[in-house]
Amino acid sequence: MAKRRDNRVLQYKKPLNINVGIIICALVLVEIVAAVVSYARTKHISGYEVRSGSLSSVNTYTALALRNESIVPASSSGYINYYIREGTHAATGDLVCTIDETGTIAEAASSADAKDYSEEDLMIIKDDIKNFSEQFSAPSFSSVYDFKYSLDGVLMEIKTMSTLSDVSMLSDAGGALIHYENSPHSGVVTYFTDGYENVTMETLTPELLSGKDYEKKRVQNNDIVSSGDPIYKISESERWSVVIGADRETADRLLEKEYVEVEFLKNGVSSWGEVRDYTDADGNVYVSLNFTNSMITFATDRFINIRLGIENEQGLKIPVSSIVENDFYKIPADYMTKGAGGVTGVMRKRYDDSGKETVEFVKAPVYSAEGDMVFLDQTILQTGDVIMKPDSAESWTLAETGRLTGVYNINKGYAEFREITVIEQNDDYAIVKPNTTYGLSEYDFIVLDADSVKDEDLVYGS
Repeated sequence: MAKRRDNRVLQYKKPLNINVGIIICALVLVEIVAAVVSYARTKHISGYEVRSGSLSSVNTYTALALRNESIVPASSSGYINYYIREGTHAATGDLVCTIDETGTIAEAASSADAKDYSEEDLMIIKDDIKNFSEQFSAPSFSSVYDFKYSLDGVLMEIKTMSTLSDVSMLSDAGGALIHYENSPHSGVVTYFTDGYENVTMETLTPELLSGKDYEKKRVQNNDIVSSGDPIYKISESERWSVVIGADRETADRLLEKEYVEVEFLKNGVSSWGEVRDYTDADGNVYVSLNFTNSMITFATDRFINIRLGIENEQGLKIPVSSIVENDFYKIPADYMTKGAGGVTGVMRKRYDDSGKETVEFVKAPVYSAEGDMVFLDQTILQTGDVIMKPDSAESWTLAETGRLTGVYNINKGYAEFREITVIEQNDDYAIVKPNTTYGLSEYDFIVLDADSVKDEDLVYGS
């Protein structure tokens, strides 16, 4: 008997075909979306890499020169003629000038010609011109006028010295009535007055120090003077000082050194000055640098440009914009404990729903220490929280706070407050102590603008 054929059509089951490429693309897409979302939710801030450095502070000042000066008045009236060069030393009894009632000496001197100058005289004039040219700078153009007066004095001194031998002969013959002005004591002679002769650091004012209305009143050869007029000054002592205005911080910094190296920009010479300070009734602070030499070099100068040899403090240089002040809870250091993994924190007292008292460990990093007290973040704990002292029944209620100065460190991808100690600061940067217990180290990254983040904020540097 023949077998019947089975004509049923059975559907072929294809093996499962998994497209690995599509799965991988999907996973990558999910990762991209997650990264975009994370990027969008993360704060984007500008970071700053901490490096060692110092502040380039300006240590150049226009200082006021104070000397022991005495004004000598004219004993009579007439034409004055000088015989000692300004800014040089006169001994007691030296002839400084004559006062000629008839003008005979001036007339004789004015008739002298350049051919009457000796080689030595011409050398003096050339040296003066050369020295002035080497020291001249455009910002101190007023020194040109001082040089003109000085050079006029040199020329007239040479001329009058050549006629001085004839003075007694002229006077004896009745052709001239001449009065001799001899130095009453030894010192450096100058031929101007300016109203600063009796000024001291204790009588100084900001207006006098600024030199805004400063004016030299000079007496020159052939000028007519009256009896009692000031005709020259004598600076008797080599002790003198230069005074600058300063803030309290700068003054204290200079006082710590006691002696400071002062460079005189006029000639590039340096000298060590003893530091003193004075604060007037209005709170203006003045610092004087006192010397026992070189007075003669600057005898004709009232205002002198100087540079102080102040070493700038070294440390970590950070922008002022990175600095922030935050408040923290202060608790006794012996209330700190460690949890799992050595994490620091405190044991906080809590009550469950049934009112039963429990104690929980709260992670709380220490931000600073002050004696036997430590500083904890206010965002983790709350005022009124009660914490327990380890292995004791003693408790402490959070209330006392203290303020710390610091920056936000972002090495770990989130803003973490770090305390700093500022050594020195200007408008843009601050120098802070390096490698302190709770502070910064070189090459740390910090937030450039501290106002843009809060502690523990996730950040994305740019």
